[in-house]
Amino acid sequence: MSSGLAVADAPWHARRDAVAGLGAALAVLTGTVAKMARDVALLAQGEVAEAFEPRAEGRGGSSAMAHKRNPTGCQVALSAAVRAPHLAATLISALPGEHERGLGGWQAEAAVLADLFALAGGAAAAMADVAEGLEIDAAAMARNLAAAGVGADTGEAEALARRLLADGED
Repeated sequence: MSSGLAVADAPWHARRDAVAGLGAALAVLTGTVAKMARDVALLAQGEVAEAFEPRAEGRGGSSAMAHKRNPTGCQVALSAAVRAPHLAATLISALPGEHERGLGGWQAEAAVLADLFALAGGAAAAMADVAEGLEIDAAAMARNLAAAGVGADTGEAEALARRLLADGED
């Protein structure tokens, strides 16, 4: 039995699903960017040493270990990814507002959305810089493959990389 009520008839402050959806999408975007950051950070560890963030004056150095290159761009994206899901949860928790005069829920959305946009944008910008200047040590990759005893078998990785590189030349 239909009541004849439509969601579209509800006033804007009673319809919070689009705002919550936007916040969730920003959190997912931040997490997706952070996946790349995690991979680069792991590849930059001393025992792997296959990929590194670009060198930049005053960035990523260590006062205790002069040779060290800290992945600071990755740190920006990874720390954003820790915060973003909880901010999205704030928006989702505000969904069940009271009738048409909800108090406290939707009023909290603007600051939370601003934070989510800042986190997603900052993470993406940081990792764009990393991607543009990423340094690859092919010799270290070859050493690590040899040490792993897998020979030249890199599975589908080589074919995928070649296809991506070829697509980028168009």
